[in-house]
Amino acid sequence: MTNRLVSTVFLLLLTACSNKAGVAEFRVYADAVDALAIASEPLVDRLGVAERKNAIALIDGGTAPGGEVVAGAQAGDPIQGLAPQFKLEHAAYFAKSGDPPFAGAIRASVASLKRFNAAALVYAEGRALDDARADLTATTANITGGFNALAAVSGVGVAAPAVGPAVEAFLEGASIFGEFGSRDAFREILKEEGGRIDALLTALMDNAPIAFTALTQSDFNRRGDLLLDGADVSEVTAKIVAEREILAEWVLLIRDARTLLADTLRAIEAPQTLGGGVTVASEISGDIRARLERIRVLTAGGA
Repeated sequence: MTNRLVSTVFLLLLTACSNKAGVAEFRVYADAVDALAIASEPLVDRLGVAERKNAIALIDGGTAPGGEVVAGAQAGDPIQGLAPQFKLEHAAYFAKSGDPPFAGAIRASVASLKRFNAAALVYAEGRALDDARADLTATTANITGGFNALAAVSGVGVAAPAVGPAVEAFLEGASIFGEFGSRDAFREILKEEGGRIDALLTALMDNAPIAFTALTQSDFNRRGDLLLDGADVSEVTAKIVAEREILAEWVLLIRDARTLLADTLRAIEAPQTLGGGVTVASEISGDIRARLERIRVLTAGGA
């Protein structure tokens, strides 16, 4: 084999590896987001119940039972424990067909993470870019909506980062993307949206302390009353501890997802060489499975 042919084969192999840069890492990241979405369902369900209870206590009782998130709820002028007014901003608390605001903001934010994966898989699998446009359009709107909802409800978080120029061009149907392969064209889009996804994951983590208060404040109040009465507090204490552990595992799942996303973006951006492999991803995947199982046990009433 001539030196020229050897060089050509090497370049072809190197190009193939570079074209698939970050694919393995991304698939593990996507699995982490799937685990986060599964874990979020029972957590958000419980949070929604607590949030609604706290808000109605404020509306009908005139005072909130603690420092819970009750965005939009205002203390009423109750008559024998029931507010005689109906305010439009309270509808999300009275109606049980959907989530109250804070729980709904978290659920929508996690959903946008999964929607991002659907669009990013187009990059990973090398499919036509047109297949991703609908998913990417929904993703950019959902990410922005997640930021806005969290900030409006809890006041914790930052404004949604702006959509990057590559994403804007893609959403506008710029013909330039048709001149490149799917993976090459989508690479810049993935890096831009990856930064926004990481910021949304951070915002979710930053809201965890508020979620803990919403989930446990009434139990802390009850525990205090029981202690004053000299009564047994073991049951309510166990409930608080369980809620704390569920939320802690959820926060660590978010942290793991952020690490895997960063690992994916590094793999995409870094010059690739033959023989590379998934490092951080393989180390964290076992922790993710353990966290998800622990949340399953705790939400089922186990210890």
